[in-house]
Amino acid sequence: MKLNNERLANEVITKTKELASTSMQLLENSGALIKVRDELAKLDTGDDEDSNLKRINNLLKDIEKTAPTGINLPAILMSLMMVF
Repeated sequence: MKLNNERLANEVITKTKELASTSMQLLENSGALIKVRDELAKLDTGDDEDSNLKRINNLLKDIEKTAPTGINLPAILMSLMMVF
């Protein structure tokens, strides 16, 4: 019984650490999403096309730094370029 309680306590500690890590990742991602939203809003201000492309490229670089693996950045870039 005592061994089972210790195992369960260790499992709770492990899950708590995982939850804290996931929470931090969500906070970081929400900050990145806010930045993307703000930068995309600037694209609609009538700036010249070169300036817009520069902003998109900078956003993609920022996303690449913080995004988990498996994100298809070329597809994101093509989608953004089709919109703008």
